[in-house]
Amino acid sequence: MPVVITEKNLLVLQTLAKYYVLSRSMIQEMCFPHVKSSRSVCERLRKLKRYGYISQATMEVVLAGQNATPVYFPNKKTAQTLADAFGNSDYENVFCRPPSGRLLFHWLEISRTHWQVNQASKVESLSLHDWFNEWEPINKSEPKASKRFSLVTDFGKSSCAPDAGFLIENRSGAKKVFYVEVDRGTDSIRRIVSKKPNGYAKMYERDIHAQHFRDKTVADFSVLFITTTEYRRDALTQKANSFKRNELWKFACRKDLSPDTFFSESVWHSANEEPHSLVQR
Repeated sequence: MPVVITEKNLLVLQTLAKYYVLSRSMIQEMCFPHVKSSRSVCERLRKLKRYGYISQATMEVVLAGQNATPVYFPNKKTAQTLADAFGNSDYENVFCRPPSGRLLFHWLEISRTHWQVNQASKVESLSLHDWFNEWEPINKSEPKASKRFSLVTDFGKSSCAPDAGFLIENRSGAKKVFYVEVDRGTDSIRRIVSKKPNGYAKMYERDIHAQHFRDKTVADFSVLFITTTEYRRDALTQKANSFKRNELWKFACRKDLSPDTFFSESVWHSANEEPHSLVQR
């Protein structure tokens, strides 16, 4: 019997459309936080996949303390179903590009960060206006593919490729751009230092963030580098003294971040500055 698109199924589709790549446990946490058993959620996802409403990544990953788990992402049927259900053509532009199998852990961390930023903005009464992942087209309504662009910026002999970027509006109406780098500890600190800072410095000097986020009102932007351990956070903070435009960079340890701390607690470290918050209460 074909799956019926109920409100709960639409919630799953909306959540995948918003966050892109999610595991079953993440979907359960975001959509059905009061459901204790995973059985009903697994069955719901199996049916949605069987009838083509969502897609499953071809490689399975193992999350900490769990068995192997599928990873889900939206597809064209996800987008069309949402557009039809809500009468909103914006859904037709949902990013449906299949994620690379070798980067699934990375994409899950980016999606987790996106969800955390969204929750944190509600806690602090901030407005999250835009969120774009690395290769996601920013000007999705542009009919010509050659004229669409993403956060990835090519400078000829070098480039800058943020994992994500978002625009936050504070209580006074100021709108600032933040770029996100999610570190899983797989790159050496030396390699990070050699490949990341110069690209962001060029983006700042050429005002590229104004092209990515046209509604921004704050002149500068911040690079939020989220890493795995206090050691890596502190080592990178120290190395940032030598970065060009080091004032752009802020470092935090993943364990210190939550919806309650992300924006308003002193969990962010910067060169030549004491630990501080992103916004003032």
